[in-house]
Amino acid sequence: MSKKLTLSLLATTLTLTGCASKPLPPTEKRVQTETITSENQSQLTVEGWQDLETDYSRPSDTQLRYITQGDTTKATALKTLQFVSMIFVGGQIQGFSKDQLKGTQAVGVMNPSLSYLTPRVSEVLKAEMDRLPTKKYDKPLVIKPLTWKLIYKNLAGGDDNYQLVMTTTLTRTVSDPAGHLTSKQIECSSDATTPQFTLPQWQANNYAKVNEVTQKLMDSCVTTFTSQVRSFL
Repeated sequence: MSKKLTLSLLATTLTLTGCASKPLPPTEKRVQTETITSENQSQLTVEGWQDLETDYSRPSDTQLRYITQGDTTKATALKTLQFVSMIFVGGQIQGFSKDQLKGTQAVGVMNPSLSYLTPRVSEVLKAEMDRLPTKKYDKPLVIKPLTWKLIYKNLAGGDDNYQLVMTTTLTRTVSDPAGHLTSKQIECSSDATTPQFTLPQWQANNYAKVNEVTQKLMDSCVTTFTSQVRSFL
């Protein structure tokens, strides 16, 4: 084997090895930290985290976004063009649902989950920690906003209402009585009973109804957390 060929193969091998060992990009990041100190000097950290956009997942909704029937129409038209092209070149086209669409950001309408929940959850934690013996809390409580969007209810049929979809999680890893680690989580989320309005109604007065309904969802979440706080410690 010639020296030139040997060097070429070596370079190719090193390149492939480098690609194979390239670390995956981060999928989340910590954006805030707050330490709670009880009266007996026990400490627990409350952290705010956000998901990052990757090739496989969406980022946390730090701003409100809305998805209209027009977004679905555009996506359907694009899928149709892709399908036609695949007839000639081969391949498969995956379908989609409206929940997968990115939609449009409502510029300046920021997700209040971290700013609203952090001080209220911290207050609940401190009150419970004050009642307990001194303890070392190694694992943080993590608050992570995931989804905050308005999405049309029906593509057609006369129902013009939009649904507010919100999901923010409160999570902490704790030890059970046997010393085994387990994850405790509460999901602050909308459901079928969450009020629905037309898009103009949601958007009126700088999205006043969005902020009002979101706050009620978070207040309900704090109430649930308060009733379960001992299991998080």
